[in-house]
Amino acid sequence: MQKIVSFLTAIVMTLSGFFFPGSGGQIYLLGESHGDSSIMAVELETWDRYYQQGMRHLFIEWPYYDAEFLNLWMQAEDDAILTQLFEDMADTAAAQPIYWDYWHTFKEKYPETVFHGTDIGHTYQNSGPRYLRYLEQTGQKDSEAYRITLEVIEQGRAYYEDHGGSYAFREPLMVHNFQRAYDALPAGTSIMGIYGAAHTNPGDTVEGTSDPNMASQLQEIYGDRLHTTDLTAYTIDDSQTGQTQPVTIGGQDFTAVQVLRAVQQSTGESYTYWLVPDAYTAALGQPRNETFTPISNFPAALEVGQVFLYDHSLPDGSTERFFYYYDGSQYLDVQVAWGFGADLEPLQIGQTRTLTIAGKDYTAVNQGTTDLSYVFPQYRSRTFWLVRDAYGDVKNLPAIANMLPYDNYPDDVEEGQVWAIEYTLPDGSIQWEYYRADGALYNGQPATTQFEG
Repeated sequence: MQKIVSFLTAIVMTLSGFFFPGSGGQIYLLGESHGDSSIMAVELETWDRYYQQGMRHLFIEWPYYDAEFLNLWMQAEDDAILTQLFEDMADTAAAQPIYWDYWHTFKEKYPETVFHGTDIGHTYQNSGPRYLRYLEQTGQKDSEAYRITLEVIEQGRAYYEDHGGSYAFREPLMVHNFQRAYDALPAGTSIMGIYGAAHTNPGDTVEGTSDPNMASQLQEIYGDRLHTTDLTAYTIDDSQTGQTQPVTIGGQDFTAVQVLRAVQQSTGESYTYWLVPDAYTAALGQPRNETFTPISNFPAALEVGQVFLYDHSLPDGSTERFFYYYDGSQYLDVQVAWGFGADLEPLQIGQTRTLTIAGKDYTAVNQGTTDLSYVFPQYRSRTFWLVRDAYGDVKNLPAIANMLPYDNYPDDVEEGQVWAIEYTLPDGSIQWEYYRADGALYNGQPATTQFEG
């Protein structure tokens, strides 16, 4: 067994061990992969130990005002505040169902927890302004909380609108927000923080730059008071490298060759990577599933036309399998491999059907089906239908508070188009949603607007 050099974006390579609260204001950061249930369990176990020793302050990768809403919810008798937060964060990792139970665990078992959000204002368009209204309604317009909220909202706006989501812009703001929150605590207070592992390993740099990441900058400020534990660290088990197994893609049988197995130190989870020779043509005949991964995440050099898969084994013994092919394409100037569903029926692009929208019949053309089960287990797949000659009839129908960026669609989207999306649920039932390309923007990117159909 030896340390991995690099193979997953969310995986970084140090495990400095668990620490426990001491005197003199210690900072204990845990690095995670967002939404990983096994890592979240370790986080709760760690917080349990800290909490029993008297720690109460937990720093999280949320905007200031969202964490303040979380604190208000901790004292509330119902879930209205948390429900609204989940709606504000819809379509992000923070709104996964697993987080609902995660936050309730804090409320039920650790009710004196105080959350401190130190990220920029990702939700600057919804929960940020709503928290300002709350402060105004409670007579706190002249408060420090109001000033901080305004600042964090502006950070979020600038990040998305002026700087195009630049990590180099975001990271120093996270350090600024962290330092402001930590230094405002009583002297000698020890805290725990939970952030993505890319932010928590001293010595690492901001993705795509030579700039120091958050932990590196915090170490410059706080020195040996900063302690970090990387819950995503892995080791390599190469004892079975080269072994083979049969794999079926699109009804055809292939032989997969194991390239590497990596085991997560903190949870026992593992990832086993396989190359699937001669499977490219079969893979191209399968629907993409809206996922992609930089080819640098694969632990060996990839060539155009190669297919690989990996098995994600969970601590409970279950295993999930994911398929990718590399066609040489890029996303945001990064070479990526595309995920696909190996067991779905081939695409039936071009077939037509009649759809009724707002009481009127239209001809819709199938543009492709994608597997959603990998990302959203509450769905099996979704099929995109381009609805002909419908925009003039639906452009003024009431909008629903949901938008879908153009890059979700399997084909180029043009303003004036209408799309119907057919969601297939695990039980085989169908749900429909309707979108119009009306020139709207979501976080500065072109997006379609959902409407009542």
